[in-house]
Amino acid sequence: MTWRRNSGPSDGSVMKVDLVGGYYDAGDNMKFGFPMAFTTTMLSWSVLEFGDHACWERPEDMDTQRTVIKIDKNSPGTDDAAETAAALASASLVFRKQ
Repeated sequence: MTWRRNSGPSDGSVMKVDLVGGYYDAGDNMKFGFPMAFTTTMLSWSVLEFGDHACWERPEDMDTQRTVIKIDKNSPGTDDAAETAAALASASLVFRKQ
């Protein structure tokens, strides 16, 4: 991509350490260790715990049958419902008017 190029090639040079590379946390061009470490840990553990994800392909190329699972009184899913509610509630705080 011609519009992309190296960024922060002298990161850390003031303290005589090499901090080039890594991941930006958000659009403010800050590099924080914990968000990257947390995300990488979660992704790594999910592969270790649920290694049945043997199919890595573009969604556009999917040709398998899609399984549908619903939560109701006959098929409870309290964990998923509670975690989804918490996620939506916390996201609502991001978008609330100040």
